Amino acid sequence: MPKSKNASNKNGDKGSIARIKLKNFLTYDSVEFNPGAHLNVIIGPNGTGKSSIVCAICLGLGGKTQYMGRATEVGDFIKHGCDYSEIEIELCNTTGPNYVIKRVINPNNQSTWILNGQQTTHKNIDEVTKKLNIQVGNLCQFLPQEKVADFVKMTQQELLENTEKAVGPPDMFENHQKLKDSRSKARDLELSYRNLNEYLSSERQKNVRLETDVQSFHDRHRHLERVTLLTQKRGFLEYERCRQRFTEATERRHSLKKRSQEAEADTAPLRLRLEVVTNEKDSLETKIRNKTVEMRPLAEKAQRFVKSIETLNDKVSGETVEMRPLAEKAQRFVKSIETLTTSVSDG
Repeated sequence: MPKSKNASNKNGDKGSIARIKLKNFLTYDSVEFNPGAHLNVIIGPNGTGKSSIVCAICLGLGGKTQYMGRATEVGDFIKHGCDYSEIEIELCNTTGPNYVIKRVINPNNQSTWILNGQQTTHKNIDEVTKKLNIQVGNLCQFLPQEKVADFVKMTQQELLENTEKAVGPPDMFENHQKLKDSRSKARDLELSYRNLNEYLSSERQKNVRLETDVQSFHDRHRHLERVTLLTQKRGFLEYERCRQRFTEATERRHSLKKRSQEAEADTAPLRLRLEVVTNEKDSLETKIRNKTVEMRPLAEKAQRFVKSIETLNDKVSGETVEMRPLAEKAQRFVKSIETLTTSVSDG
């Protein structure tokens, strides 16, 4: 089945596969395919490598192992006993040289990417496939047999969106999403409009119920304005009354001051006499204080003399008590003498 590179399809649609070359990939040691410009069918018994070609297309165009539902690591696709694997895919380009994408897979699950003979990155390969509208992750464009069950589970909406991505113009899916967003926004606006109408109706009903309250509020406002005015007038009246009282108090103060001045004039002689008497009083108080100072030693001496007299009195009293029996005895003796004298006289 191998063919030379010169036999590659040059007349296919932009992005169609013109050539596939595999080396050390799953069941293949080295093989090269040159698909036609239109429908291509691969026929063979089980185990001959038909699914391997599908896997090579997916991995060679930057797809992930999850898209195929088989091995989880890219290193698992290296043929047993080999150190590496190569996938080379040539894509048609109607405006220039074909794109040749080469992927070298290493056992450590690392890959080297080469585009048109120059080493590049996975990100650049994704940009090329995106420009050519190649979507190996879209089940409507690339459907491995392991993902048929997932394809069946897709909803009609998902089928439509993936079909738009697969065969539609580049902006079809974006426009569809914008249309969906616009419809969603329209429903939101309709709902918002209905809610606003209901709210407006409710507010109008509230407004009708509040008209009486509003009228009461206006009446209250007028009354408050009148109260404010009357309060201001009251302040003015209070001021006028206080001003009159102040005037009266001022006149009474002048009158009392005049009377006070007259009374001061009338009592001037008395004040002079009072001043003289006060001076005399102060002079006498000074003399008294001086005499008091002078008399203090005499008073102390008198107190000592009084104490001495009291001591003598106490002594005399004691001697008087002692002399009382002798006096009584003397009296009895005198009486006895008188009695004897009387007796002598009578005899």
